[in-house]
Amino acid sequence: MKLFSVGLTEKVEMIQVKLQDDCKILKSQGFLIAIDLVPKGVYTFLECNVIEGEMSFRNYEKIKSIVKTYVANHLCNYIVKYGEENFIYHSIMKRYQYFNNEETKAVFHNTVQLLAENSTCEEYHRLQNDILSKLLYYLEANQEIVIDGFVKFRLRDYQEYLINIIDQAVDTYMVELEYQEFISVLRYFVRINTEQALTIQVMMKNSGPYLLLDESGELLRYQYIDFVDRHTEDDYAELLISTLINIAPQKIILHNIHGEANAVLIKTLKNIFQERICVLDDNKLGNIVSHLDSDLL
Repeated sequence: MKLFSVGLTEKVEMIQVKLQDDCKILKSQGFLIAIDLVPKGVYTFLECNVIEGEMSFRNYEKIKSIVKTYVANHLCNYIVKYGEENFIYHSIMKRYQYFNNEETKAVFHNTVQLLAENSTCEEYHRLQNDILSKLLYYLEANQEIVIDGFVKFRLRDYQEYLINIIDQAVDTYMVELEYQEFISVLRYFVRINTEQALTIQVMMKNSGPYLLLDESGELLRYQYIDFVDRHTEDDYAELLISTLINIAPQKIILHNIHGEANAVLIKTLKNIFQERICVLDDNKLGNIVSHLDSDLL
């Protein structure tokens, strides 16, 4: 007696094995459930049938309810773990046709990573629970389900959530692309600058202007970064980068006094100057910096 028929394009054998394991418990109650594979066009159907057991109406409804729960749980996991990535990849191909293969793969990777980061959020869990609820509801009224059609027509909220994640990943990718292009231009200016100092030392403080010293540790007063009207950390960082590009030293020693406080700036400097950069975590240099600051007064 037929219970359910499930149409899939992949992972069919995996779900078949899991359903067979689930249904073993019913055998001890006198009911033998067969999970057969039946190819039909591009789909392979999992046919769930009762082949042994007393099939009164009451028993049939009981067995159907149990197997329905098994099927719904496995299909929910399939949609989230396997169908999700297929949907993401094909959505990127459709929505961003101008991306080449490398760009498509990068955005796909960013999307999957962003989705993993959001996997603990309340909305994502709500959508997963909604998938399971809709599967159970559908199987209550229907003996046959084709997963592609179910996802396309009955999981619109879930699809919109994934598309929103894709768009966020694209935005992040484009920002990173623009950043890398900007860094490439700065690297070019560093390469063509022939007036190179041998070594420049930079005292990186937690806030305020940075200090520049020559190789012997003498303060470069004319390069002391300060402002008249601009006092934000971004302003100081921009002027430091501009100054170092103009000097184009062969080696830059960054004395990182405050650790993580300058992490973003250090990353940018490393990207621009590459092997010329040497970073030292010099927590003991705080007194030196204070002394140099006082000399400028």
